Amino acid sequence: MTPELKDISSVDWDGDTELPVGSCVWLHLEIGVAGRPGADLFQIGVCDPAWRDLNVRDQSQEFSVGDVHFAGEAILLLDAIEMVRIKQAVNSILNRFGAFDDWRDFGNSMKRFAVWEFDLYGSEELSAASGETSA
Repeated sequence: MTPELKDISSVDWDGDTELPVGSCVWLHLEIGVAGRPGADLFQIGVCDPAWRDLNVRDQSQEFSVGDVHFAGEAILLLDAIEMVRIKQAVNSILNRFGAFDDWRDFGNSMKRFAVWEFDLYGSEELSAASGETSA
């Protein structure tokens, strides 16, 4: 199964309004299996360097995946917070992953990049929620 970004939303930002320098916004990513209905929620902070400089004391936790830079786990760092750039960054991460045999493997692979709605569930609870059965 191949993950696909289906939607991005935020209760704090409409996705169109220009945000001032020094901003950070929390977003909900709906990611599901390509070509199928449904999605799981992943949350991610998207911040600019001015916000990072004021709020992140330990910048040694920063990392990059290709051309996508993170100020820490689940904090995407962009020069300007724009929906087009956010979609490009998320799709770049998803394209690097490729296909997965198991959706849980995908969710666990996303841990550095976003907070998955099922992060706190154990594998037994997740299997029950998804309708999977164990042998």
